[in-house]
Amino acid sequence: MRKTLKFIRSRFLSDETGMALIIVLVLLLMGSLTILPVLAHLSTALKTGVKYEGKSNELYAADAGIEDAIWRIKYDFMGLSYDPYDYETVWSYETETVNGVTANVTIQNIWVSTEPPLSAAEARAIAESNKLIVVGTAGATPGEPYSIKIDFTPAEGDNLTVKSLGVWLPQGFEYVEESCSLHPDELDPPAPHHPDSENVTTCDGGQAVVWIYDEDYPLFAEFPGVDPDAELMSLEFTFEYDPPATNPNSMPTAIAWITTGMDPGSFGYPNPNDVPISWDVDTRIFEITSDAGDTSIQAFSSKCELRQMGDAMSGDYVAIGNSLLANDDPSWWDTYRETWYTPSSVTLDSIPADADVVAAYLYWAGWFNEARKEIEWSDGCSSFSPNWDPAPDSSWDDSESYFRGSEYTFGEERELPMDSTITIPLGQYAGWTAVSVNWEHWETGNVESDDGLDFAISANDGATWSDYESAFRNEVNSAKAFEYVIPNEYLTDDFKLKFKLIGFTNSDDGYCCIDNVAIKVMYPDTDVHFEIGSDPNGYSGNITAERSYVMRNELSGPYGFSYACTKNVSALVKTYPVVEGEAHHTGNAIYTIDDVGADNGRYPSTSDDSHLAFAGWSLIIVYASPNTAGHYLYIRDNNFAFHPGTDGNLDFDDDPSYPGGVITDFVVPEPIKDRDGNVIETLAARLTCFIVEGDERWSPEHITVTGQQSEVSKNLSNPESPESNVWNGKSYPGTFKEGVDIDTFELLWADGVLTPGDNMLYVDLVSNQDAWNLVYFIISIRSETVTGGTTHYVISGN
Repeated sequence: MRKTLKFIRSRFLSDETGMALIIVLVLLLMGSLTILPVLAHLSTALKTGVKYEGKSNELYAADAGIEDAIWRIKYDFMGLSYDPYDYETVWSYETETVNGVTANVTIQNIWVSTEPPLSAAEARAIAESNKLIVVGTAGATPGEPYSIKIDFTPAEGDNLTVKSLGVWLPQGFEYVEESCSLHPDELDPPAPHHPDSENVTTCDGGQAVVWIYDEDYPLFAEFPGVDPDAELMSLEFTFEYDPPATNPNSMPTAIAWITTGMDPGSFGYPNPNDVPISWDVDTRIFEITSDAGDTSIQAFSSKCELRQMGDAMSGDYVAIGNSLLANDDPSWWDTYRETWYTPSSVTLDSIPADADVVAAYLYWAGWFNEARKEIEWSDGCSSFSPNWDPAPDSSWDDSESYFRGSEYTFGEERELPMDSTITIPLGQYAGWTAVSVNWEHWETGNVESDDGLDFAISANDGATWSDYESAFRNEVNSAKAFEYVIPNEYLTDDFKLKFKLIGFTNSDDGYCCIDNVAIKVMYPDTDVHFEIGSDPNGYSGNITAERSYVMRNELSGPYGFSYACTKNVSALVKTYPVVEGEAHHTGNAIYTIDDVGADNGRYPSTSDDSHLAFAGWSLIIVYASPNTAGHYLYIRDNNFAFHPGTDGNLDFDDDPSYPGGVITDFVVPEPIKDRDGNVIETLAARLTCFIVEGDERWSPEHITVTGQQSEVSKNLSNPESPESNVWNGKSYPGTFKEGVDIDTFELLWADGVLTPGDNMLYVDLVSNQDAWNLVYFIISIRSETVTGGTTHYVISGN
């Protein structure tokens, strides 16, 4: 059997000649049939891959163009030619190369109102007049109605009527029909404020809702909640909406508007009294196109930012400074500041590295004693001639070494005016310092309640006079010094003074006596030494104040005077220290001030007023960076105010309608929220005050802010200044010397004081014992500029 198998195996193996050739030929035949299609497929795949890669590069480049445009919109890098009120121009630019492809990008402001668009000049004139302000708010949480608030500041004779109210909702949001709080109810006939019709249309990728009134336009004052007698008339109404099904917690970035029956007149829209339309300028919609090769992307993006009104500036601020004069004796009875700390330097390093200086303002202040008042004019009152011109039958007599007045003794003409021929050059002092008229007065004889002395002043040589003011009533018989600060409008070269006798009609009344009349000038120290950084790249030089304010300390006696000066040092702070090639000039540097004039308070005291001594300085730097756009900054520094320490509120803006002060010309926007409607920022506002001559020993005193809509009040405090003793001569933040307060306080959204739509903030500065001066305060209302991404995104191309 083995032999048989071996035979068979050898026979097969020996007959294999030529079989390999057949197999090879078969494989060659099969390969020839498949290689061409495979090569063709590979070629097609390669071409397709190249085509796909090219389209991908175009898509990526076009998408990068959209993102670049959104970044430019958010941070206002739109170029010098961009105009936020121009709804016709299309701004275009070319991006850098991305994957070998560049994108051509265009940006255009979108006019979402159903009314015809305005020209740039018309839109700007209306928006910046602040006569009719519209603000829309999405509510605190998802699902709450959308609120529209309209504020109207009428001029004399205005009678505003309403033609229509409207709102634009972005893509995906839908208005709930007849959900407007102004919609007609069951009243028959309907109230005047009920819209006659409701129109819902598709507009610019979103939805426009317009509530229309027919020819009988209702008066704005007839709408519910509007006070027709208020200086600022406010209307607020709401409506409901459905969010996109894909994002039920989202809230719309909408734009509301109002059209009125006001006629623009022959002067056109630039006339601020004519506002035929107004809209929510805090929110803007942009159409963006980005073309890369054959690929084109169209997108719409929104931007919410704080509108700039009145004194507003974009950016944020820092406030630094120091006391130059301090009390180093810790004894409770020693309140005298006698130790100088000058020159005074502060190192600033807290401004972000990507910021640039926008503006800088330097302030300095001090106190001078009575001896620093310089006499401009005086009369010893030994004779009427040549300075006085009494009538022939005057009640006044100059037979003594002083003037005497008595109707019973001398005559019936009660006035004693200055002679018209004398000239006192007071015009040179107008606007920058304080000038006072001084004299001594007393009574002889019986002291009666109807006996006294009045005086009046004139700025035009007696052509017209001020109202009479009382110098005294029922005074004691000893001489008393009297001082009156002349109002600035009376500081002219034609200044005149006159006295008027009151009472003294009985034989036992005696005399009203006047002596040593003088006009005194209170000079501030308007020149100081200022340094930024150090040599050779820094700045060192003397500067002169642009504005100065002087105030006599109005306490119970002659207590000297305080002054404050300010200088815009923006150009210096923007330049120094010089750093070659720096990307951003932040303002971080060492700042030094020297040679600030003031009197110290030595102990033992040489006069009763020396415990009021102080000297100090402060520097405000406003800066801007991509993260600070949208802050509202308000600086109040044009009214150097003195609080005498009596139980009361400081009326720092001289507005009798409110006992404290009112900050206006801004609109509080919505806080930043996440997609679920949760507020994601904590800080609502910061407030810094520069107060001089505050004392820790005297209290209570407080600073209180109150919201316009919330009517919620909060007493402010910080780690160095408790709310019941804020002006305690200590500053925060910083390690400053005792003697001045440069205090920064924070206001949180959680405090509930600020409400979106507020355009007023009430500030009360109350002191019950401590006397001090307010130099400035600055407030920054926190609201980042926010872009809402894209409302819809369309890609097209071959």
